[in-house]
Amino acid sequence: MDLSLLDIKLLWATERLIEPESRRSTMYTDDIPAWLIRQGSVKVRCDDEVAEAKAGHWIMPRPGAVWHDFTDDAVLISIRFRLRLLNGDDLFPRPRTLVIP
Repeated sequence: MDLSLLDIKLLWATERLIEPESRRSTMYTDDIPAWLIRQGSVKVRCDDEVAEAKAGHWIMPRPGAVWHDFTDDAVLISIRFRLRLLNGDDLFPRPRTLVIP
């Protein structure tokens, strides 16, 4: 695959304790968030879908409005990146939240 045909960008990669004001809220993103839950857990809700990730799981919420509810002790590695074709279309569809144990 010719990578020059892609819009690839790492927006951030951090490891952190989730601050109280960020534990329960809605996020809106066109980019791809991927979280490795190091401690605690998170539940995400998107329309009629609910997914949960616990310590040791990766979770990649689907696009759109996503409500997340982290436990008070949640620590995660958060990566946000862009992976699109040059015309703006996503490289791969993300119709649901993906949880990987």
